[in-house]
Amino acid sequence: MALGDTLFVGYYNSWSKDLPEDVKLSKYSHINLAYILPKADGTFEYDTTFFTAERVKSIQAEGPKVLASVGGFDGSFKYSTLVADVTVTKEFITNLMFLVKALNLDGIDFNWENIGIKTGCYDVDLKHDAYNYLRFIQDVRLRFTKEFGEGKKMVTTALGIKPFLMDGESLDNVSEFAKVVDYGTIRAFDMNGAGIDSTGPNAPLPRKNALGSKESIEETIQNWIDAKWPVNKLVLGLPFYGSSAIVKGDVGSDEVGMYAQREAGVPKGDWMDREVSLTGCKDEKVFTGNWKYRNLRVSALTSPNEAQKDWKYFWDEGSQTPWLYNQGNMTFISYDNPESITAKVKHAAGLGLAGAMVWAVDMDFKEELVNAMQSWPKEKETPEDKSEPDDKCTVEFQNSCPDEDGKSATYSTCIGGVLISRLCPDGTVCYKNNDDIKCDYRS
Repeated sequence: MALGDTLFVGYYNSWSKDLPEDVKLSKYSHINLAYILPKADGTFEYDTTFFTAERVKSIQAEGPKVLASVGGFDGSFKYSTLVADVTVTKEFITNLMFLVKALNLDGIDFNWENIGIKTGCYDVDLKHDAYNYLRFIQDVRLRFTKEFGEGKKMVTTALGIKPFLMDGESLDNVSEFAKVVDYGTIRAFDMNGAGIDSTGPNAPLPRKNALGSKESIEETIQNWIDAKWPVNKLVLGLPFYGSSAIVKGDVGSDEVGMYAQREAGVPKGDWMDREVSLTGCKDEKVFTGNWKYRNLRVSALTSPNEAQKDWKYFWDEGSQTPWLYNQGNMTFISYDNPESITAKVKHAAGLGLAGAMVWAVDMDFKEELVNAMQSWPKEKETPEDKSEPDDKCTVEFQNSCPDEDGKSATYSTCIGGVLISRLCPDGTVCYKNNDDIKCDYRS
């Protein structure tokens, strides 16, 4: 699971399968095909015209590793129910392994939106979702290692703005999650959406204004570092799109800046915007309000930082992001351009992050944003840590109890030379059982 060169991860979604000619997947180290949609019974569905062995092989021939991403907004409704049942997850992992073999994938990316958060019609278990997800990805890593060999197939996970929640509080130690994945990609965007009273930056680097959301990329990265996720297994997410809103009054003055009162709801974004269910409720689909960067470049911008006649261009120093305003239709758009992307990757590289991720590859315009992403400062990478980990082990797949007489609900498994702490199912504890262990009810 060791990381080497800087990672440049791109999401390639099935509803934009026909890529523009100026999008070169060779610019990326990893491509995540989105999305596989899991069901509560351990099966899944996906676009069979998009997820094909031919497409995977073609992308791999350009250089990137190819993973299938499981979840997303439309595919996270049943994750909670799925990972709660050990029997169902076993079947689900078996089905994923068949898919990996059939398509010759390099791995699986898990993209569960809103772990431990009650959102609309999503299945949720506020107390157990995070730990059930930990057990699940541990089982994935164990099964993949046994089936394909150590380090042969990748396991990655999406990360939110805050570490995984349990009973409404972020976990203060997520190191066990990080042990079994190659890296985690932070979705560091959508920070000022419809739930906020005022307009604001979609992906602010710092936060130097009391208005709008209290979140920022700087704080988000620090949240995960403070929760003990290794910095060299963090990948910063970058939006190749802008987020729009309709404002109620004037915007752009020295007093107001980019923070103006917004109308309720989400307007239609660009002409390619599609309705999605942001709550998991099938009858509550709404537009995303998003503008692909490439569509901004041909309709609202004459250059990355110059607007066409109906629009005004602004730069917000407090968030290190650009924004646009159309007074005719009162439309506000916060987006990223090469300048803001460069600032973000410089900050991430200075902290020692593994690389950057983009949503999504089809949204760029003539490689302006991907080239900015690749301005990653090589000389500021953190030196490799050559110290031996405290949790090193030698007997692969060996299980052990911290005690042998049923006092603990945890046990350990050696996977890839690292001792992974695991949880017995609810109500059971770990016992010594000849040369192995078992989880059983306390006698």
